[in-house]
Amino acid sequence: MRYLQFILSNNIPGNKLRNILAITFTNNAAREMKQRILDYLKKAATGDPDTLRDLLAILDLSKDELRARARQKVDYLLENYSEFQVQTIDSFLSRVFRASALEFGFSPGVDILLNSQGILEQAFSTFTSELAADPTKRTILDQLVELLLENQQADARFLWDPFVKLSEEIRKLYNKLGSQKGEVLSAGNLIAEKKKLHANILSTFGELFNLIQQSTMEMTSNFKPVIEAARRRDVEDMIGRKSLYKPPVKKPSGKKAQEEYDHWCARFGPLQSTLAQMANEYSVAAARTYYHAYVEGHRYFRRIIRDLMKHEGQITIADVNKELAEYIDRELVPEIYFYLGERISHYLIDEFQDTSPLQWDVFRPLLEESLSKEGSLFVVGDTKQSIYTFRGADWRIMRRLMSGDESFPSAPVNNKTLETNFRSFESILEVTRKVFHEVVPSVVRSEASRLSGLSEFQQHVKPEFKGKGHVEIAFIEDDKEQEQRKQLLLAIVAECRQRGFSYGDITVLTPKNGDVVAVSSWLNEHGIRFISHSSLDIRGRKITGEILALMRFLDSPIDGLSLMTFVLGDLFTALLRRRSSGISPDQIRAFLFETNRTKGQRPSLYARFREQFPDLWNEYFEDLFNRVGYLPLYDLASEIYKSFDLIALANDEEGTLVKFLEVIKNFEEDGQNNLKDFLEFAEEESDDADWDIPVPQGEDAVQVMTIHKAKGLDNRVVIVLLVDSRARSDNLFIEESPDGLSLVRITKDISQTDPHLESLYEDRHVRQAVDDLNRLYVALTRAKEEMYVISVKSELASEPSAFLPSTGFDSTTKPAVTVLTPSLKKRATLAHPIERALLKPQSTEKLSLYERKRGDVVHAILSRIEFVDADVSDQISRTSLEIQRETGEPFDSSSIEQQLVSFMAKAGVQSIFTRKEKRTVLNEQEFVNHDGRLFRMDRVIVDEDAVAVIDYKTGDENEKYAEQVQEYMNILSGIYAGRSIRGMLAYVDRGFVREVT
Repeated sequence: MRYLQFILSNNIPGNKLRNILAITFTNNAAREMKQRILDYLKKAATGDPDTLRDLLAILDLSKDELRARARQKVDYLLENYSEFQVQTIDSFLSRVFRASALEFGFSPGVDILLNSQGILEQAFSTFTSELAADPTKRTILDQLVELLLENQQADARFLWDPFVKLSEEIRKLYNKLGSQKGEVLSAGNLIAEKKKLHANILSTFGELFNLIQQSTMEMTSNFKPVIEAARRRDVEDMIGRKSLYKPPVKKPSGKKAQEEYDHWCARFGPLQSTLAQMANEYSVAAARTYYHAYVEGHRYFRRIIRDLMKHEGQITIADVNKELAEYIDRELVPEIYFYLGERISHYLIDEFQDTSPLQWDVFRPLLEESLSKEGSLFVVGDTKQSIYTFRGADWRIMRRLMSGDESFPSAPVNNKTLETNFRSFESILEVTRKVFHEVVPSVVRSEASRLSGLSEFQQHVKPEFKGKGHVEIAFIEDDKEQEQRKQLLLAIVAECRQRGFSYGDITVLTPKNGDVVAVSSWLNEHGIRFISHSSLDIRGRKITGEILALMRFLDSPIDGLSLMTFVLGDLFTALLRRRSSGISPDQIRAFLFETNRTKGQRPSLYARFREQFPDLWNEYFEDLFNRVGYLPLYDLASEIYKSFDLIALANDEEGTLVKFLEVIKNFEEDGQNNLKDFLEFAEEESDDADWDIPVPQGEDAVQVMTIHKAKGLDNRVVIVLLVDSRARSDNLFIEESPDGLSLVRITKDISQTDPHLESLYEDRHVRQAVDDLNRLYVALTRAKEEMYVISVKSELASEPSAFLPSTGFDSTTKPAVTVLTPSLKKRATLAHPIERALLKPQSTEKLSLYERKRGDVVHAILSRIEFVDADVSDQISRTSLEIQRETGEPFDSSSIEQQLVSFMAKAGVQSIFTRKEKRTVLNEQEFVNHDGRLFRMDRVIVDEDAVAVIDYKTGDENEKYAEQVQEYMNILSGIYAGRSIRGMLAYVDRGFVREVT
């Protein structure tokens, strides 16, 4: 609503589309936000009463004015979609970095990787090879492996090949440090101090041991292990034993013996006090040097990564944030910031609690610039729903902004709390209130519930939701076989279904992906339709594996295994059965087995396949075999679909097939178009939704997902499956300081030796507790009408069951269910033509690099000019400056600008840039001809009764140019039927326009 208020208002300065930036944290959220904005505008334009009522409440417009402005904005938005800046924070920062890439030592065409897996693996391979080959650095590798083995859990499998685990740990550390600002500091000085303390402790203990022997008193049995540790020079063992600091001799009976005991204890005391002090110092030094090998390894690994990224022209998104933040931290501001500060006036940030400190450091200078003028910042967030701290998110940023601890001098903070819950019935809110206001404060000793606002939130329901809703909490014990939870969950689903809820009204939330798999299997056993959000990755589908196998074969024809995988798969088998050629799948299988048995006689499987089944090869493989390497990746995939008619062959997998093409499109948009790279990308593990099929809306199926994926979603009935578990211990702490970052190992015992380490330790555990409570809050607030909590208790842990009320939410009579009539949605008939476009050779010109770049700049400037202003020279100069700032590409702007001003002054040229009533100009617009080929036209002028297409040229005349414009005219005649079509060639350098007939 805020975005709509901005773009529709007459009273807000700087409210054009290009002046507003809306930031979200996921691609799905960005897509949804764009869709909702468009839907609101369309409904307002068509006079929807509810939409008009909502918008008129926040706008100073009449109903007719609002409808007219909404129509105007819809048209403008669709024609200028690139100005519709609703995007993820990663996308925006990537844009900023690309525009400033030269300042960071990268080319403007740098490829920004959202998934760093591939480049990190490549770097680790180089890292281990160089360490192993260099004797001076081999010590680091030995220490890393030793440290890895030392930190293996007792019940873990033996690491026969530690390099796999080491690779994982190094990459995990790199990603973790990538979300922190500053370089990792070496602990070299502390190592020398630790060695000195080591020697001093043994020396002081030697003095103590001599005194004990002089006393001739009997030593305690508990002190003997300390002596053994000292003989082994194992200081860690020594100082970790409490007996080192207690009287080392037995207390005798009798007054005289007691006096002697007191005498010697008094002599032992100072040495033991010295040992206790040195033990604390040693523990702190050991904590700060424990990960020294990791620090040195990371520093070396990071250098390799940076060299590799610059060589490959790639950078990970984490490094983008880090580079920008550290640049700004040095009080340097990338040039693009000045441009953005002038252009973007209003910032809207959703899910602000998920902002990381690094992202906030990068954003803050831009916000300060806008707020110092007539700009604004509008953030929406809920610290109670911050559950992504493992990705670097820090809810404390929002907390500081709300409290005024962090502010902008030029703009006062205006906090608004939404206290009305528009989602849930009253009983749902009642259980969350009881959990977080009564139970949690009595169980959790720390300030965790207060810090994120859980212990003090106030929420009210809509009047029509009062007294409604239903909640049940069931506790299960001794359920190692998972049978009890399974039966209870299935019974709840069956009962809800029987009472009138549809399967689509029910969502099951679980803590981990493993639980999602288990619940999905239970539902599947009983024939209940379900959608598992953890199994939407199309790479798990058999059809995807078969298509990838075919692509692997086309990329490397000697890969006989990939060819066998495809021709023995379901797709090719279905194809054979559909054909009437008489070749059966059994014949193919027999041929392959026979060929494999005698494979020594022929080198290539595909050659023998081609000989044995020439018709099959010519019909399905020959064309693909000849085109691979020439066709762009997306075109190659399209040809595969058409060759085998995949949509018709596997119409039940249409969603998978469409998503596969979408992945390829996104892959190409990232600047990659290589089949081999795509095949490697397909094999990489990925936590994001690159390969996930979007969940269809309105599907009558139970949805099963983790609590993390449920954030922002809701449903009529939610079943929450909670399982008590211990938090995974991690002793590696990252300490931030003005000088940089330090890696510290802190256990509970070590934390008690130093106040600062204790503070780090307590802060980590409080934040973990906040995360756990926030995750529980998210789980308990997804239901609209009914919620069922199944809490499985454990002997090893007590949370989260300890946070749930033990009484008051037992199974009782269920309320009546309002049965909703499923909305009938119109389904578009999908067409998948299999006609294949002819590949026509295109004529090419030999141009120098300078000429090509100059032509690109001329086209870029002209593409941004719809109509000429009174001062053409200033208009062209401003446009030229914009392009330089955005691209970072240097060019001779002065000569180009003079040429364009001269060109536009020509009599025959002025008419194509003249403003005219009801005239629409389409710059750089893409059109498709009848056989599916894509054409981008430089300038199309659409008038009421005529259409003109203009193609800009910067060189001499060429007869081929006229053929190209005639092709454009043919396309436009089919789109703008009934209007006269004109075609023109505009020669910029020669200063005239030639009509094409």
